[in-house]
Amino acid sequence: MLLSSLSVQLITRELATPAQGWAWAWRIQNEYPAPLREAAEAWAENRPLPNPQAGGRTLEEVMAAAGASAPQALELLYVLEKSPADGLTLLARCTRRDRLR
Repeated sequence: MLLSSLSVQLITRELATPAQGWAWAWRIQNEYPAPLREAAEAWAENRPLPNPQAGGRTLEEVMAAAGASAPQALELLYVLEKSPADGLTLLARCTRRDRLR
């Protein structure tokens, strides 16, 4: 997927500013591990979403717990992948209290 295609989707569907959308798209394509990148590309292309996981959490679990969109949940999974302790802290801070497990 082209960087511009992904950034346009992030800007229009996630209401990111152009700077945020382009930087987010770059990070997805250059830093995310393959399963997370592929999920982001599926989201941008309106294909069925795979359910990747990081730190023992799946995309669907993070979306439900945090009330997050797919790209937002993928960003949290990316943090979980890079730093599990920090990722769990962020996820706990983002989790709706009625969804805590």
